[in-house]
Amino acid sequence: MFGLSFEKLALSYCSTSVILVLWQLPVIFCSANVFLAILLFVVQVQATVQKIQGIFEQCLAVHDKLEASLRDLSRTGDIQSCKAARKAADTQFKELSKDLKPLLATLQSSPQSYQILPKVEDLIVKEREMQEKLMTRHSTVVDSFEKKLRGQDVENRIALQQQKIAALRQEVESLLEYISEI
Repeated sequence: MFGLSFEKLALSYCSTSVILVLWQLPVIFCSANVFLAILLFVVQVQATVQKIQGIFEQCLAVHDKLEASLRDLSRTGDIQSCKAARKAADTQFKELSKDLKPLLATLQSSPQSYQILPKVEDLIVKEREMQEKLMTRHSTVVDSFEKKLRGQDVENRIALQQQKIAALRQEVESLLEYISEI
């Protein structure tokens, strides 16, 4: 009797995968209130994770803007514009980091996030590492451009950084995809 009505209610609030996880829990639901409380926590975790995903999508957009500023630098030679783009990116990264802190605290305080929390924490570490490498690469290119180094010299200076950035970006995108599937 309760199974059918709970299932219909649950499907209206959550995805099927979350419900399957709930049905696998070794818990006997004594009342509808207990089930609804657990369901509410799961929905809150999902909403928090979606907000975190949005923040990381914004971080990737900032990365793309930094890359675009370097392309513009090579095309136009406007060093000041490129430096302004780096400063704006740094400010955006700090704002996004500030937005991320309460969401991470919410996940850390929720027992329902035990499965996804390690992946989110790994994502944060990878993203920060990528930001550092991207900002270093950006500075290196701008400094090299100011010193009027040859293109080949600049490429040699940033080749390893570029490889690490590409690998980290792939890891970040893979983690985001994994998190979205949970």
